[in-house]
Amino acid sequence: MESTKIVLEKKDGIAKITMNRPEAVSWGRSLPPKGTAEASTLVINRFEGLPDPPYVISYIRLDGADTTIPHFLTGIDLSDAERARQEIKVGMPVRLVFKDKAQREGRMTDLRVEPA
Repeated sequence: MESTKIVLEKKDGIAKITMNRPEAVSWGRSLPPKGTAEASTLVINRFEGLPDPPYVISYIRLDGADTTIPHFLTGIDLSDAERARQEIKVGMPVRLVFKDKAQREGRMTDLRVEPA
């Protein structure tokens, strides 16, 4: 059974999410590469298979989307955990920043999420 591949791409300032199995989804729309952090957690403990801490995982709702996507939140100084906790807010505006097209691999790591 072929797995579903989600493709994130940016064209004319719009983030587009597509799937390699059209039958798996009966709708589609383009969304802007900006939104809000609906929930976030500052991770300070090490977990196997994940980056070394500290890092932030957020649930991001792109403007116009009905659901969230989990992703690492970058662009915040994490050297002082208490200060970082004050900066990370529910509802904070965020933006998606894509790698140059030549560097993209069709993976979630083709973009990063940072405060807007």
